[in-house]
Amino acid sequence: MDTLSQHHPEYVSLAWGAIKFLFIAVLNHEELITEIAKAVAKIANILPRADLVSNLYPTPRMRLAVAQLYAKIMYFVRDAVKWYKKGKFAHSVSAVLKPYSLGYKDIVEEISEASRRVDQEASAASKAEIRDLHIKLQQFTLLSMGL
Repeated sequence: MDTLSQHHPEYVSLAWGAIKFLFIAVLNHEELITEIAKAVAKIANILPRADLVSNLYPTPRMRLAVAQLYAKIMYFVRDAVKWYKKGKFAHSVSAVLKPYSLGYKDIVEEISEASRRVDQEASAASKAEIRDLHIKLQQFTLLSMGL
């Protein structure tokens, strides 16, 4: 390769470009598989919490937030299953043409944002419950004091 690079650098750059293309394809494929697995694990952690807070605080806003979260998760699952059903050649091509950052990163970020909205709704509902308890406690204290 060194001798060839001295006499014909244009051929070496072509060969190096092909090798680099293969390296990038392999790295993108590995990143895609790793990030999809991380996203699935993240979703597995989100779902029980979403179920719990939707049962604890069954308000219309909570139902809407959980429904939006589930919709984002379904989009991700649809795309991930579609990718896994493809053959090896299609995986190789998609690793180059549609890496994780272009194909899945946005939907995973949307899932995280929807999960945060569910958590925020749960926090707001919890604060409202605490405020209601505080008001009832004040009323009970006033009644017990005879005022």
